[in-house]
Amino acid sequence: MWCKCFKDEIYAHKNSVFVKTMFQTSFHSHNYTAILRTLQALFSDIKMDDIVPKAEQRANYDLFLIDGAKSKWQGLIPTDLICLAKHYSVVIFNVDKEDVYEQNLLLNHFNSVFYKSDAPEDIFKGLVRVDTGELSFTHKVISKAFNDILAMPSSFNNLHDDIELKQGYYDHLTKREKSVIY
Repeated sequence: MWCKCFKDEIYAHKNSVFVKTMFQTSFHSHNYTAILRTLQALFSDIKMDDIVPKAEQRANYDLFLIDGAKSKWQGLIPTDLICLAKHYSVVIFNVDKEDVYEQNLLLNHFNSVFYKSDAPEDIFKGLVRVDTGELSFTHKVISKAFNDILAMPSSFNNLHDDIELKQGYYDHLTKREKSVIY
């Protein structure tokens, strides 16, 4: 019995989620209903408000869900949300596909995005992934982001072949360090 109480205590502290709602959003929409039911199944503590908690209170939550209804984030994502996503697990939901650019969200540390049209089972699977510390984006989005990062010009592309490397300069280096240079 002690173990059960102790276990419940751990989960009570671990499983809290904050949902940032939009003013005048319908809580009875298909997407909201699916999100709320999934949250109730996965988390013991759910808080909802139309403003994100103050910085000193954010550590009380394991996940932040941001209602993106009526938001157009194809290019610029609000700075306050990017800062939140750099330090906490953040999921955008209740958006139309044409209103967000998934790769931009991925590269700005967001954990997932759920669309108004997503099936409840996809939302459930995605939230389970995020809750276990994974990203929940399609392989296509992750691959494209990775390929774009690899295609970025490297600072090594500016090196010229006519640079002279004199052996005496590198005598004090280890074999590993030398292998990186040569």
